[in-house]
Amino acid sequence: MSRGFYISALISVFLGLAVLYIPTCLSCSFYIVLLIISILLGIFTAVWLNIHLSLTHKTTIGAENTLKQSEYFRNKLMKDYDPTATNKDTFPHYPQVFGKTVDSLLQQLLDFVVRDYILTYLKDYAYDLDILSANIKDDLWGAIHAMHEKASRVDYTKLIACDIVLKITHHFEKIREAKAAVGESDRPPVFQLYPHVMSSEKELEYLRTLSELLIMFFLPRTYSLSPTKYLIREVLSCKVFKPIIDNITDPDFFNRHVIYYIEANQQNVTLPKKALENANNFEELIEKIDDVQVLRSIRYNIVTKLMQATTLQNLNRAKGVDLENDKGALAAAGVQKSDINAAKKLQKYFNRLTVAKKHCEHKLMALGWDSGYQYGDEMKRVLPLQTILEHVLGRKYLTQFLQTLASQDLIRFWMSVEELRTADRKNWHQIGAEIFYTFIRNSTSEIKVDKATKKRMEAFLLGK
Repeated sequence: MSRGFYISALISVFLGLAVLYIPTCLSCSFYIVLLIISILLGIFTAVWLNIHLSLTHKTTIGAENTLKQSEYFRNKLMKDYDPTATNKDTFPHYPQVFGKTVDSLLQQLLDFVVRDYILTYLKDYAYDLDILSANIKDDLWGAIHAMHEKASRVDYTKLIACDIVLKITHHFEKIREAKAAVGESDRPPVFQLYPHVMSSEKELEYLRTLSELLIMFFLPRTYSLSPTKYLIREVLSCKVFKPIIDNITDPDFFNRHVIYYIEANQQNVTLPKKALENANNFEELIEKIDDVQVLRSIRYNIVTKLMQATTLQNLNRAKGVDLENDKGALAAAGVQKSDINAAKKLQKYFNRLTVAKKHCEHKLMALGWDSGYQYGDEMKRVLPLQTILEHVLGRKYLTQFLQTLASQDLIRFWMSVEELRTADRKNWHQIGAEIFYTFIRNSTSEIKVDKATKKRMEAFLLGK
């Protein structure tokens, strides 16, 4: 035992003896004070003994703690923002149906259907929507796979050449017979209908039966239990099949959409290439348009071209073609004159696109257009740049993104500057020189510094 333990034990014994004999010598109040001190000291001694005699507490340190923190940060960083990570979690365990390309597109469509038509109604009543959404997608993908397997056993030649042709022939025969029965009278022909289309109630009952068969053959067996089966049956028959059939069988539905398509093509203004060459011509063209949808389409095309031009500029900089450098530096780097002229044309094209975008947005704002930027709950989950840069996984994924823009040197420059900030004073000059000659003086680097500042930095490093 330690020396502190012996001292506390002796004090406890002494106070205990004093408590026994003091009432005859001292007042009652002093006796109560000593009694309280003895009780508190006894409690302290018991707690101290319990702590020192118990097993050593184990803490997570070292590599295990680092891995846990990395995994937590990765989950926090990539949740709902990395489509490749989402595909890794959901797609590999799905059986392949049509092929990799078609399956990926079909899965995207399935995600949109679940998000817009199912989770919209369940978000206020269901718990843990992520797990629920994954389960629904699994079941629907299984239904697609089962449907594909059953369809693969169908003889398509017989179906198209015999069955469909016979059905269409029989349909036209019934129309001809109905017209022949009427003859030359003014009465409209009376067609013989199938029993399930005699009335809306019978049609709905037929769709309910069809929905039950689809649930039984294509969905998991748990969906065939009540009341799940009846709920899904009513949703399919009343909210899916019935509206679709009503629209398809309505001739006016196709006529309206054909008219809408023709009107949309008439209003669609293709942006002339020469309109961008002169800002006045483009401004006159924009002023003549008063349709918000047409202006939004033009703005979308301009933004797309701006993104393409930005990517080309970044690729040129990666090759060493940067107009901000001196001509002598470009010539020393082996850049040809034709590449320089092409870069100048690209820069002019980029500037014209920027001006055109401003004119288009100004006209849209005058017509009451809202930019459409939303700052809802989704934006609150976006991690700030500083949080991403502070962790190795964040820098990794940010580097992968910047590689698509040929700007990955920005992360390397930031890491080098952080190393300089935390380095010893004796290593400042060496690290600073490496940063200068790697990122600032290099003509292919993304870090741009004006000539005067660059000369002063070089003079400082050389001690001039």
